Amino acid sequence: MNRQSLLFLFALLAPPLLLELLRGTVGSGEAWLWDWPLREPVRALWLIGVIPLMEELAFRGTVQGLLNRYLPSHTGDRAISPANLVTSVLFVLFHLVHHPCSIALLTFIPSLIFGYFRERYRSLIPPILLHLFYNYIWFASGLDTIVPLMQPQ
Repeated sequence: MNRQSLLFLFALLAPPLLLELLRGTVGSGEAWLWDWPLREPVRALWLIGVIPLMEELAFRGTVQGLLNRYLPSHTGDRAISPANLVTSVLFVLFHLVHHPCSIALLTFIPSLIFGYFRERYRSLIPPILLHLFYNYIWFASGLDTIVPLMQPQ
């Protein structure tokens, strides 16, 4: 397995592990809700389909794409480009509109990961797929019921 495949595998495995740690710190003893899309198909279509797709088209497609034209790209071993960093900050600020600060800040690292794979593969497919998966994992963790998501601070 090459380095890029390992990085993508890590990007897939990290969220469930980190969310399980977070669930432990907030006292969630509930089981993971793996079947939630079957119980709430319209909500699932919106939260793990439409919203991540639109966010990736807007942030990784448009914003990061434009910034990559004007800011220096990542070189050498530097994995995070200035365009990715700025896009990720904007992504967090965008999430502040509908989410508490703590939840909005949780989007920063995933945003950097999405941006990295967008630049690495010069495609929106990897970040879109990761974002769909990350949203599915977030809602399957049940943390959205513990931390209200749609409340301005």
